Amino acid sequence: MKSESFLNLGAGKDILKPVGYPMEHPDKRIFKVNVDSGYHPGEVLHYTDIEKGYDAFIEKGTRATNQTHYSNINAFDFLDKCKIQFDGIIMYRFMEHIGRSSLLYFIYLLSTSIKQGGLLDIIVPDYSLLARRLLKESVGSPGWENEDIILTTEFCNEPGMPHASVWTTDRAKYYLQLEKRFFVKNIETPFIFDGRDIYMRIVAERL
Repeated sequence: MKSESFLNLGAGKDILKPVGYPMEHPDKRIFKVNVDSGYHPGEVLHYTDIEKGYDAFIEKGTRATNQTHYSNINAFDFLDKCKIQFDGIIMYRFMEHIGRSSLLYFIYLLSTSIKQGGLLDIIVPDYSLLARRLLKESVGSPGWENEDIILTTEFCNEPGMPHASVWTTDRAKYYLQLEKRFFVKNIETPFIFDGRDIYMRIVAERL
């Protein structure tokens, strides 16, 4: 029975569950780590304790039971300090919050935290889709208020957690493949997520 490990960055209090990902396959033992700043201190572990849990999980092999752990430290700090290399890293509606000036360093940190052949599973707004919708909008028309909410949210988000980088299919390939650490295997756009059809889903493999 195979064991796999997954890191879910920006998982949220309700835990963003992977879409079509083999997380709960009956033939696999799963080690999951959810990272989000919103977790209560009483439910999280220090990254060194998560590392110890992973080591014990690997040592037990097929006798290991599924494990789920939580961390509320900054994603940069977790990737930098935690020594686990995961089989997959999931980031849904998270990467657009990484500032352009920090983006390549963040991708480097991702590459150090994932095994060769491991997959990044990313969902971000597709700004090409959003731009086309913005250019076609008719301000004040029936239903425009709902469109305004979508466009304003996805372009800007809230001041406390702004969207800080722009994503299109070409930009995704450029950013992720620039330093030859990842290869973009597939981009699906438009991708419907959380009831909105303005996203794209990127799957990239660690080289």
